[in-house]
Amino acid sequence: MSEYVDVGRHGAAWNWGPPDSALSRLRTCAISATLGAAALAIVLAVPWVAMNSAIAARPALVSLDPDDTFGYITVHHAVMAVLAIGLMLLAGQPLLDRGLAPGSRRTAVRALAVFVPVVAVLAFAFDALPFIVAGTAPALPYAVTPVNVIGTLAFQWLFVGVGEEMLFRGLLLGMLARAVDRQIRAGRLEVSAAVVLSAVLFALAHGVVYQGAFMLPFRFDPNWSQVAWAFVLGIFCGSLRQRTGSLLGPIIGHNVANGLVLSMTYLAVAVAR
Repeated sequence: MSEYVDVGRHGAAWNWGPPDSALSRLRTCAISATLGAAALAIVLAVPWVAMNSAIAARPALVSLDPDDTFGYITVHHAVMAVLAIGLMLLAGQPLLDRGLAPGSRRTAVRALAVFVPVVAVLAFAFDALPFIVAGTAPALPYAVTPVNVIGTLAFQWLFVGVGEEMLFRGLLLGMLARAVDRQIRAGRLEVSAAVVLSAVLFALAHGVVYQGAFMLPFRFDPNWSQVAWAFVLGIFCGSLRQRTGSLLGPIIGHNVANGLVLSMTYLAVAVAR
């Protein structure tokens, strides 16, 4: 059994007199509220900056990605990863302490050994099998050309987890773990409230649509199946992050999960042809 790794909480930040004093409780509530509000602001601001950076990079990517299927989103996630790392450094925490350490390899391998086959079966059942049985190809918003297939698969299998895990399970989970020190139990399952909150933010972020050139206003236009899947993935990756003390396992799990979903979609397209 691996040792539970407490991410984001450092005792010196909470050492304000007797733990049961009114002043201590008030300060703890104030810090928790501030960290929670900061986490929400970061969820809105970092993807917005990444989006505008990727938009600015689009003209330079046309020759490589004429259909705009993978270049934009790759730049977007690269900027998101850089911003997350920068904010980790500004928070005054060493990067290794914030999730880039190797962590518990055995725990990560065991978790992924269960997670990956389950995702593979579900991806085939929902993203390939219905189309194969119906003899139709899933509708895609771009032409299925070699460049598009290779580019989108490369992004999902190699890059998607880096930016998203750095932000949500690196920076934000660390902040939320300092703000909320509670466990949530459902039968035999137990997960920290910080993991659940980070998963909720991760899921909701998949439905945010920015309107205009500024971060505000925005609208929430979710694909609920994608939101639900993002929440489940967020719970798994957040729990793995806390149990191993590393982002490597969550990044690998995230990449493999997204890669399998897209691969099964392309399998259905290939069979229909």
